[in-house]
Amino acid sequence: MSIYDAGLQKLPAFCSLQEDIRTGRLPAAVTGLGHIHKTLWMHALHTMLHRRTVLLVADEAEATRMQEDLTALGERVLMLPARDLSLRQVESTSREYEQLRLGTLANMAEGRYDCVIASVDAALQYTLSPDTLLQRTLDLQAGTALPVKDLAAAFTAAGYERATQIEGAGQFAIRGGIVDIYPAASTQPIRIELWGDTVDTISYFDRITQRRTDQIDSISIPPAAEIMYDDGAMLATKIAALAASLRGRDVEKQRESLLRDVERLRSGRYPASLDKYIPLIYPQPACFFDYCSDSLLFVSEIGKIRERSRTFHWQLQEDIKGLIAEGELCRGLMEFALPRDMLHRNLQDRRNTSTILRPNINHHFQGDVW
Repeated sequence: MSIYDAGLQKLPAFCSLQEDIRTGRLPAAVTGLGHIHKTLWMHALHTMLHRRTVLLVADEAEATRMQEDLTALGERVLMLPARDLSLRQVESTSREYEQLRLGTLANMAEGRYDCVIASVDAALQYTLSPDTLLQRTLDLQAGTALPVKDLAAAFTAAGYERATQIEGAGQFAIRGGIVDIYPAASTQPIRIELWGDTVDTISYFDRITQRRTDQIDSISIPPAAEIMYDDGAMLATKIAALAASLRGRDVEKQRESLLRDVERLRSGRYPASLDKYIPLIYPQPACFFDYCSDSLLFVSEIGKIRERSRTFHWQLQEDIKGLIAEGELCRGLMEFALPRDMLHRNLQDRRNTSTILRPNINHHFQGDVW
């Protein structure tokens, strides 16, 4: 037990909260905590109760500070960043934050973390479900047969982009019996050497020198895209049906945009703005809260989170209005994040694992604070 944990054990308020968590008397509110106090309380509860934790904060600046402090205390801390949605017809877009998100979600789905921190923007954005993520994860082990017949097809179906030589996360390359891939959950690219249909060796390698570094026995390769579809022809049919259903005087641009993507799909290409089809691809989309059902949920400064949630939804709706006017979006393609009332409901549903951290000692918990 650290000196900080020992000191907290002498505080009646901390011991009371610890007992409330053990017995399920939650949610609870803790007031009068500064930034460092929140860090120490969370860390102590994690180590004493042997429970993984997730923390919801208002913005990424606070998330970064909390991540740095909890990491300094020896925890495996992940951060879920928000990403920019690709809703316009563009030929290329940065997927850096999407790769970071997928790495965090993959670790959450398999329980490889002590704490995950998310801003409210990141928590509200729709993504693939934990079941879909695990189904699309490819497990490889040295000395065993490949689990799929066509490795390239499996990587492509999981959202990876084929390249001559990989340059960043989300890409793979195949040269004879050598397969290079940069998984979303990895800090380094992976080299897989095959002997026929058997995995001979698996090792990390340096992207610049192309030299192998550490050899490993196995690797789990999660999907490289949050928005994926199984059947391009089926998605094309859904989009074409949506285009045919549009009515009104100003729908020609919308219809033209949809039919361009139908043509892309039917010719075997990805739509340039796949994110806008989230409502068609995932009729029941998931979000951050679907990945943290078995963890202790801490909410830092609920008032700031409410305010940031209002701003996030206002900006999203303004963007959607503009894209509808441009013909990029239309009726049926307008849901990309958890609605504000559903944030309230998700926090309510986790009453038995939730703790609210507040800095204002003049505020006291009374009943339902959500």
